[in-house]
Amino acid sequence: MIKVEFLSSNSTYELIVSDNGVGLPSDFDYERSDSLGFRLINGLSDQINAKIEVKTDNGTEIKLIFKEQPIIPNK
Repeated sequence: MIKVEFLSSNSTYELIVSDNGVGLPSDFDYERSDSLGFRLINGLSDQINAKIEVKTDNGTEIKLIFKEQPIIPNK
């Protein structure tokens, strides 16, 4: 089962994607992964200045924590 959550509190947001699969290997390094999924996650987190938290017990949970950003109009 895949679960997607979006939570907000005091201008802080959490995007949480989790599953109940087998999880990731204990030595897995998501920052150095060549997988498309983790490249997308790392790219998105860079763009929105998000902190990434990864849990690998009872499946995998990936949480992006970020703050509200001001909108800067294009010139």
